[in-house]
Amino acid sequence: MGSGTTGIAARQLGRDFVGIELNEPFIRLAVARIREAGAASGGIS
Repeated sequence: MGSGTTGIAARQLGRDFVGIELNEPFIRLAVARIREAGAASGGIS
């Protein structure tokens, strides 16, 4: 899942996605970035 860039792109395109990440710091980063992108676009977070 990394930093969540693919998840953000999926959300922007109205797609579902599943992200898998082993490193906890990246999980927190990805969740925060995806939520922030959703809030910025008026989407569900």
